[in-house]
Amino acid sequence: MLVILVAFFIYQGGLATSPAFAYDNSTFPDFVSSEESRQFAWLSIHPDDERWLITECTDRIDKGLNRCFLFIYNIKTQAYQRFDLPGAYSYSQGQFSPTGKQILATRIPLPKDDSHQEATRVAGEAQILLMSVDGEQLRTIEVPNARLRAPTMSPDGAKIAYWSAAKIRPEGSKTFMTDFDLYEHDLRNGTNQLFSGQFHFFLVGRFQYKNQNQIVADADGILDPTKTGLSYSERFKFSSVYCFDRSVTAVQDPCLVEVPHARNPSLDAAGNLYLGGQHDKYGISLFRISTGGQVKSWRTPKFSYTGISFQTASSSGRYLGFIYSSAHSSRGRYRNALGHFDFSSERWIPMSLPAPESAEILRTAY
Repeated sequence: MLVILVAFFIYQGGLATSPAFAYDNSTFPDFVSSEESRQFAWLSIHPDDERWLITECTDRIDKGLNRCFLFIYNIKTQAYQRFDLPGAYSYSQGQFSPTGKQILATRIPLPKDDSHQEATRVAGEAQILLMSVDGEQLRTIEVPNARLRAPTMSPDGAKIAYWSAAKIRPEGSKTFMTDFDLYEHDLRNGTNQLFSGQFHFFLVGRFQYKNQNQIVADADGILDPTKTGLSYSERFKFSSVYCFDRSVTAVQDPCLVEVPHARNPSLDAAGNLYLGGQHDKYGISLFRISTGGQVKSWRTPKFSYTGISFQTASSSGRYLGFIYSSAHSSRGRYRNALGHFDFSSERWIPMSLPAPESAEILRTAY
C-alpha cells in the first residue's frame, strides 16, 4: 500500500523524483557549489527553455590569449557548442531576441597589449552584432562609435536598446567605464537616439523592455547631486532598479521599492518580475512580483564567496539562471560558475558545463 501511495504522489507531481515539499525560508536551501573556476560573464535563456546562450571568457581555446566567446548550452542534453565567429574580436553579453529567432551581442577588437591605453582604444570601437539563432545572417548594427553594453531587442523586434558609456576612468580605478545612458537603434530607418533622458549612471547591468515604451534596468550612481547620498538611498530602500518611460527626460528615481536592495531585474513573457533583494527576516532572497502585485520570495543558498552576480529569468517563468562566485583566481579576482533555480520544484541546482575547448563548433556565415 505504501508503494502505491508514493507512486501516486510522484505521478501527481509530474516528476520521476521524490515529491516536493514546501519551501522553507527559515533555513538555507541545499546547494553544493561547483568547484569549477571559470569566467562566465552573461547568460540568456531561449524561449524553448532548453538552449542557454552563455558568454564565457577563457584562455583555454587560444592558448595564452584570454578572450570571450559565445556558447550555446542545452540544459536537457548538456551539449556545449561554440559559435565560430571572426577571430579578431572578443564577444560578450549574448542575448536572445524575444522570439528566440535572433541573437544580439557586443564585440570589441582584440587589444594589442595589456595597457590601459589599448583597453581604452578597443572599448571605443565596440560594435553590436546581430545574427540568426543558427549563426546565419551575421551583421553589425550601425550605431555611433561608442563604449557599448547589453544590447536588447524590443518586443516587436523593430528596435535595439543599448547602454553607451561617455567616459573611461583613470588607470587603477575599480571600474573602467562610466556615465552610461540608454540609447535605441531603430532597425527600420537606422536612426539612433536616447531612449529617455541623459542621466549618466556610474554602473549599469542587464535591462529588459517591459513593453514597447518602458524599460526596466539595473543601474546605480546617477550623476545628479540631488539624487545621491545616504538619505536618498534609504528613501528608496537602496534599490538599483530603474523603470524608464520612453522620451521622459526628467531625472528618474529608483523603482520597485517593495523589495529592499532590489537588483538584477528580469521579466518573463507574462510580465512577472524577478529580482534579487534583501528580505527583512530571511536575508538575501530571490523575489517574484506578479503582474497583480503579489510578492513571493525564496531564500538563496549560502554561497562560499560573494554570491549571485548575474541572474535572468526564462520567458516561460520556469527557470532563473544565475552566475555566482565559486573561487578566487591567482590574481585575487573571483572566478565563477553557473546554476539555476527551478520554480516548478523550488530547487537551487548547480550546473557543471563541459570544458570550453571541447565545445562543438557551430559554423556561422560571415
